Amino acid sequence: MITPNVGFRPNPGRAVYIQGTIDQSLLHRLTPRIVSLQNRSRDPITVYIDSLGGSTFFAEALRDLLAANNLDLAGPCRLITVATTTVASAAADLLIAGDYALAYPETRILYHGVRNNLDIALTAELASALRERLKSTNDRYAVTLTHRASQRFIWRFVSVRSEFDQVRNKYENSTMSDLDCFLDIVSENISAPARRVLTSARERTERYNALVDRALKATARSKRLRNAKRTADIEAVVIKAIVDFELVSNKSEQWTFEQVGLSQLTDDFFLLQEYFANVQSPEFRRLCLLWANFLLTDDDQNELNTTSEETRDDKIFEKVLPSLRPVWSFFVALCHVLQEGENELTATDACWLGLIDEVVGLSEPTPLRYFVEFTPDVKPAQDELSTNEPSPDS
Repeated sequence: MITPNVGFRPNPGRAVYIQGTIDQSLLHRLTPRIVSLQNRSRDPITVYIDSLGGSTFFAEALRDLLAANNLDLAGPCRLITVATTTVASAAADLLIAGDYALAYPETRILYHGVRNNLDIALTAELASALRERLKSTNDRYAVTLTHRASQRFIWRFVSVRSEFDQVRNKYENSTMSDLDCFLDIVSENISAPARRVLTSARERTERYNALVDRALKATARSKRLRNAKRTADIEAVVIKAIVDFELVSNKSEQWTFEQVGLSQLTDDFFLLQEYFANVQSPEFRRLCLLWANFLLTDDDQNELNTTSEETRDDKIFEKVLPSLRPVWSFFVALCHVLQEGENELTATDACWLGLIDEVVGLSEPTPLRYFVEFTPDVKPAQDELSTNEPSPDS
């Protein structure tokens, strides 16, 4: 039995409509409606979106306004975002920012990197500074996207986990990883452009894994770190590991640090910083604890039953970490790929890639709403059966 939950269902009666370019004029036009809805109640607000994007600054301003507390410090209204026709650029970021995000089946969702229109002559110095600024901004938006949508991606993973053994049987490969099984299922259900995004994310993930492995081994055997008193000492070991990694990865005689290597070294350094910061973050720990029941085996559960309450969460995190870390790392790579080039997705693509929660009117992939709203049917006891039914003696 399905019991509707207002936190997962659009409500046109408490809605705002984002149409056209996201700019200051749109913000001014919507502010009275948003404030009015927030003051009436703290019930969910639905945000219908049909926009090619616009200013990321005003898109964030809209989101901040929609997610504001009131004077009594009541929490923000839950946001249900709905893509109706086309959402692109800043509008796509706003769609993902919803607590529950939906799209109509024919919706187009476009992601791309940050753009900058210049009205001045471009010099070598300006080009270099602009490149670094654009890359930094793209990386920042990728991190933001990861935090806002990682729970969706992990739900998509756990919701099809029962099918992984079928994938292994299909390829006659019993050692196939959970992540590879999951990506095989996703690949079969998305469009060709989305599969290209998936392939790029796979390649980026392989680089992540090789780089992280090199850095971990270097720090584990480093004598310098045994008596390290400064962060710089740790960073020095990591940088040396990156240098070795780049030398092994680029064996062409034409490759040099001067031409591309130093830039790549810098990128790798901040990539590792981001990776370690996020794996050790409270947010990732929260996700591991949230989805633990879907990932723990019966033996794990039995062991946890004998664990004290004080250490239970630590033990759960330790057991779930190996399953979710590869999934989370892949999603980080995917979010970075979405900030490069032009990436046009269908609503179904976006749902399978964990960017939205549900495609309106479709039951696949399984929406989280089904899980939240499902209530098992209760069979009446024998003595409570209707007396209208004929008795065996009649």
